[in-house]
Amino acid sequence: MGLEGILIPDGRSPAEWIFSGDSLNRAKKAMRLMHDLEINTSGVAMVIELLDEISRLRRN
Repeated sequence: MGLEGILIPDGRSPAEWIFSGDSLNRAKKAMRLMHDLEINTSGVAMVIELLDEISRLRRN
């Protein structure tokens, strides 16, 4: 089970990767969606993108 497209690390190689607090929150949200709603990783990525867009629109 991967979270491709959901987590974007800073760093060139896995040994150098650093994840921001926002990335970790996205990971927690993704895991809840996968567990609670049984959404696959593609669906989770789409839901998270939509939630991020809603958040951006509310800030403006």
